[in-house]
Amino acid sequence: MIAATSHRSSTDSRLTPATIAYLLTALGVAAGGLLHLQIWNDTKKDLPDVIPSVWVVQEGFLFNFAVSIVVAAAVVAVAFGALPLIRRYVIPAAIAVQIGSLAALIMSRRSEFLGYQDDVWDSDAKRTLWLEIATLVVALIALAIDVMRNRRTTTSDRRH
Repeated sequence: MIAATSHRSSTDSRLTPATIAYLLTALGVAAGGLLHLQIWNDTKKDLPDVIPSVWVVQEGFLFNFAVSIVVAAAVVAVAFGALPLIRRYVIPAAIAVQIGSLAALIMSRRSEFLGYQDDVWDSDAKRTLWLEIATLVVALIALAIDVMRNRRTTTSDRRH
């Protein structure tokens, strides 16, 4: 369980490692969502309906954008001490968004994802792949910082 405390105290104006990791996670998640919106607008929205399961990208890219923006906003809010009740969920949510998006990207290139297949690793697919991997790594670091801080807090609470 992750402690429900803010990353910054009201008297401390420094950014903590946890806050920085949260903000970088939010930046990566939002960038991934915006990249999906850009790709959808540039190439996916006008794909012909005769392509098998074309709805996967026509609707899925917009869904990814919307979910990414909501999750990124929640991560930023939690980074600055707001929404303490959802704190334990935001980084796992960011991780889930990245893993889901990576899985869909890789599966659609290797075989198919929900019936949709795209065998081209173009520059958009490569940018998406590397951005989502980098964001996943940063989100895992944020999670590790939270877990370590929670262990210290739990150990400290037991001593008192």
